[in-house]
Amino acid sequence: MIQPTLSSYKDFTSYRSKLNPSLSSLNQYLNRETGAESAGTVLDFGEHGATTQHQMLEGGDLSHLTTASSSVFTRIILVEDISPRLICSVGAAFDIDPSFFAGYISTDFEAIENKPPTPSLATLPSVTAERGHLHLHYHLVMDLGSAENSSTDTPYALKSDANVARNIRRLPPLSGRQLALARACCSILLKKIGNLWICKSPLQGVSRVRLLTWIGLFLVDSPIKGVLETGKLYNRYDARPLHGGYEDFNPPPVFSSFSLCVEKNLDCNRSMAGGLLRHFMTPTVVSPVSPQILSISYYALRVSLSEWLLYTLLISRYCKHYEYSLNDISTRLHDNDIIDLQRWRRRTKQSRQKLEILAHFIDYWGQGSGTQAWSMMLKDIQYIQKQLDDYSRSLEQMLTVATSMVQLLDSRRSILEAVSVRRLTYIALVFVPLSWVSSLFSMSDTYLPGHSRFWVYFAVHQSRIPRNFSLSPLWNHRIAPQTRQITTSPKPSGPVTSIGEIRQRCGLMFSRDDLQRIVTWVGLFGSFSHNKQTPLSDVDLLVGFKKDASDDDIFFMGDLTREVKGVLERDVDVLYMRYQQPPSFIKCQALVTGKTVYGSNEWLQDHEPLAERLLSDTKIRFVEALRLMKPMTGSLAPLSQKELFTSPSFFADLIGNLEKLLQLLYSEDRDAEGINNYFDILYEWAKPLPPIIQQYQAGDLHPLDGENRERLWHLLTTYLPKRARSLQNIYLPIVQEVFDTKKAQLDSYAMEEHHSLLRNITV
Repeated sequence: MIQPTLSSYKDFTSYRSKLNPSLSSLNQYLNRETGAESAGTVLDFGEHGATTQHQMLEGGDLSHLTTASSSVFTRIILVEDISPRLICSVGAAFDIDPSFFAGYISTDFEAIENKPPTPSLATLPSVTAERGHLHLHYHLVMDLGSAENSSTDTPYALKSDANVARNIRRLPPLSGRQLALARACCSILLKKIGNLWICKSPLQGVSRVRLLTWIGLFLVDSPIKGVLETGKLYNRYDARPLHGGYEDFNPPPVFSSFSLCVEKNLDCNRSMAGGLLRHFMTPTVVSPVSPQILSISYYALRVSLSEWLLYTLLISRYCKHYEYSLNDISTRLHDNDIIDLQRWRRRTKQSRQKLEILAHFIDYWGQGSGTQAWSMMLKDIQYIQKQLDDYSRSLEQMLTVATSMVQLLDSRRSILEAVSVRRLTYIALVFVPLSWVSSLFSMSDTYLPGHSRFWVYFAVHQSRIPRNFSLSPLWNHRIAPQTRQITTSPKPSGPVTSIGEIRQRCGLMFSRDDLQRIVTWVGLFGSFSHNKQTPLSDVDLLVGFKKDASDDDIFFMGDLTREVKGVLERDVDVLYMRYQQPPSFIKCQALVTGKTVYGSNEWLQDHEPLAERLLSDTKIRFVEALRLMKPMTGSLAPLSQKELFTSPSFFADLIGNLEKLLQLLYSEDRDAEGINNYFDILYEWAKPLPPIIQQYQAGDLHPLDGENRERLWHLLTTYLPKRARSLQNIYLPIVQEVFDTKKAQLDSYAMEEHHSLLRNITV
């Protein structure tokens, strides 16, 4: 096989892009015309942490950077807004993998049918961590000025004015300010390029000489001071970081050290490059002899997490904005709101993915470091991820509500249009006779206004108008019942007070053609089904869909809660269930104890056996779990931590009981997913137990290290007693209440499940 001749780093990147399609964006970037020149700052670290600083020019010779005197142990290079020419120079000088530069250049989520995915999407997190290329992707919140001047003129898609143009998206205005969201990236590479020591005999007159060992390369974005329209370089808008940017986490200066020079350098140091330069000039920040990728990345990591925190606050503000916007759907809700909510939902998913990759990297390189800084940073990432998860769920709910409100708005608009058409019909009833009479008399001169026989025109016209208006009510009477059945619900006559009234009104409502086509059964459960309702009781309904009901049918039907509430004149809770869908605990309760208020019992008979089986299994499991938990908590109460882990026989029995307890608290049945989710608080605390049990079983008691011992002790002495009390006082009575309602029907299931479960646990 003939090997290709690679004459330059650009040719090497082109060759690699054929093997790795994710590098195609870097290949395109290197082949475009060079933009503005970029330069780098070089920091040399000696044995005692002392640094020297000099510039690295784009067109200069970089070969001298690969060698150093015996006093230079580590060299860090900071490059802001790197150009294609400098990428080729640096990549060739230090033999850098093109995937590192591609990870910095490519940050967009392009359509996969048009472009290959970026390296961050095409590579698994474990492979990215093993390479040692750290790419810190984050968002910058930008302020574009007053919304009055920019909201109507500024397009949605923008980009930064730099060599590496970042995507910027205009956001909906907030309190008169026009904000935007910009992507940003900081890429970090630590590479060993030399030997540690070269030693020759002192008798030969040669002392020990140390060659340069480590090169740290930082690629950062330049500060965004202006944004451009996509495809229109001549339309430029001023931009600046919101409130000046991120919160500085370095120790603040004291008043005695404050001087005017600090204020002069503030703008420079607020950028990523300026902040990194100030950070590295601090003594003892970098270990020059043996630097680590995480240690040199600490400042950049903290800056990116600060920007992520500001990003979560921005999402929180927009959640509040859309809550206020949805209050008045006639004036505030538009199609753009639905689009914006979908965009925010997509952004939060992508953000969680970026943070997950970062957490994998820190966990991989932070193992065995012996410092708490990285575990604390992982907790910070988990905190931000939790915020994003919460806001993502809020956005999902808002999107559903907004979609329903748009449908209501369309219905209201249709009603108004129908009223307008009716008015036009009355006008037509008046003027149609006029046009008929004018054609009858052909409007000859004698019948024109002002002539002798003009009165005949009106006499004939007036005789036709009463006849037209008399036909209108007759026609309206024929079509009114069909129209009213489609556009209106049955008129309520006070709050419902009995099952009979609920069955009557629900029957009228769900008999409509649009609902009858997809809804086959409606059941009543809760206080009304037990005849224990009060004047303040709400109505609980379960709506069962037909087998052939499609997703579009269910989507366009929307939420029926408001309509049912108007029909029954009570607060209602409506649950929905597809055909053969695994039920949750509440739906199981509704299927077992509910009463039919619409439709036949055929649909109920298809789903009730599964609900009964799941409830029976749940009760048996919880009863057996409580029998295990009580002796365990009683035997652990008088023991100390040392006594527990120094009693092998007692500890072995405890591990065996914990294995049985895990089987009882969580069902592996695929149909029991909804049941598990409802009672998740009972087994969430036990999720750390399986790896600890496996570790113990692999090598008796000794493999349990100090951290696992502390965790196991905390779980057994804190969470186990609490969950035992919750199971006894709250959750088991909830399940028992369903059994009390239909005790006779479920007893047979309970006995079968009891014997089956005991056989499985014994096996």
